[in-house]
Amino acid sequence: MFRSSLLAFALGLTLSGPLLTPATAQEEGEEGDEELTPAKRLRMEAFEKVKARDYAGAIEKFKKSLEHDPGHPDTLFHVGQMYHAQNKLAEAVGWYDKAIYAMPGHHMAYHNRGVARSALGKLEDALKDLDESIVLRPQYSRGWHSRAQVHIMLGNDEEAIADCTEAIKRSPKFASAWHSR
Repeated sequence: MFRSSLLAFALGLTLSGPLLTPATAQEEGEEGDEELTPAKRLRMEAFEKVKARDYAGAIEKFKKSLEHDPGHPDTLFHVGQMYHAQNKLAEAVGWYDKAIYAMPGHHMAYHNRGVARSALGKLEDALKDLDESIVLRPQYSRGWHSRAQVHIMLGNDEEAIADCTEAIKRSPKFASAWHSR
C-alpha cells in the first residue's frame, strides 16, 4: 500500500503536482530485485514513459505488463492514473474499479476514483469513495482534503471545514487545506 501512496502523492492527485518522480521505479521495488520478470521490465519501461509525459505510451506498457501479471493491483491503479492524467476520467474510473476489485483495501484507488467521480459530477459516489479511502488510511491528509472539496461542491460547508481541519492536523504545511478552509 505504501508504494501506491508514494506514486499517488507524486502524481499529486488531486492531480495538482508533477506526475511521478524519477525514483518511482525504485520505490515500486522494480529495480534491485534478483529476477527481472517480463512484467517488471514492462512496468519499468512504463515509468520511463511517464517521466517523459508519454501517458499513452505508459498505458501501453502497463497493459502489456498485465498480460504477464494479470490482476496486479498497482499496475491496474497506474493505468487509471495515466487515464486520469489525460483527463479521460471515465476510463480512469474503470481502471480504479479493477484495482479495487484486485485489492479491496487499495486506499489510493478509492481516493483517485473519488477525485475522478467528483470531476465527472458524481458527487455522492465520490463522497462514498473518499469516505472509504479515509477509513482505510485516515492519516492520508489528501484524502481529507479531497473529501472537503466534494463537501464544498455539495454545499456542506461545516463538513468541508472539519475535513480541512483534519487534513491540516495530519499535515500542518498542507497549503491547499489551509486555503480551502
